[in-house]
Amino acid sequence: MAQLALAIEALGEEEKRLVDESARVEQLRLSGAQELHTICRGFIDALNLKLSRPALMLDPRRIFRRYLSRRNSVSVSNQSARQASPD
Repeated sequence: MAQLALAIEALGEEEKRLVDESARVEQLRLSGAQELHTICRGFIDALNLKLSRPALMLDPRRIFRRYLSRRNSVSVSNQSARQASPD
């Protein structure tokens, strides 16, 4: 019985460690996605300033947690190509 009790306690400690690690990894993922979005936003803004008419768009314009659950959470598109194509 004593060994079983020790084994159960050890499992509880391991489960807590895994939950903590999972939360840490999720926070790193979110921080990385936000940093990548900031880099993309700066690139697109700088490039659009060099164009006679701004043509690139970052979607979403601002990063939100709900977008980060998608596989492709950030998209860059050419607005002028979208406007030129017939519907």
